[in-house]
Amino acid sequence: MTTGKDGTPGGAAGQARRSRGARADVVHAARGRALVTVSGELDFATADAVAAELVHAALTAGPSIEADVSRVGFCDAYGLAALLRAAAWAECVGGALTLHGVGPDLDRLLAITATAARFGAPTAAEPVLPAPGPPPGG
Repeated sequence: MTTGKDGTPGGAAGQARRSRGARADVVHAARGRALVTVSGELDFATADAVAAELVHAALTAGPSIEADVSRVGFCDAYGLAALLRAAAWAECVGGALTLHGVGPDLDRLLAITATAARFGAPTAAEPVLPAPGPPPGG
């Protein structure tokens, strides 16, 4: 990973950051929110680098991160752990990591692990709870 003039990983916000097969781009930063596009495969080989870039976005352009993950082709447990680490960092600095464009495979992983709510990304697989009201037959 390269270092910018300010000593932070990757240099200025908006610069593309690459790792083997994965990429995180800060496409816009305003009012304490970074809009990031994540693409590629989030796995053992790429997850740490992508997590570092999301943390970098939270620290330099955030604290909140809106991540478009519609271009993520694959995400395994390492990728999910990286997203969870980035979410924790964003929360530590007063923000949050919100996922947008969650595809069916990532949606399934979030549902199986019950972590969708952590990212503000409800999944299609989560059951819809009925609204509170009187008990049936009562």
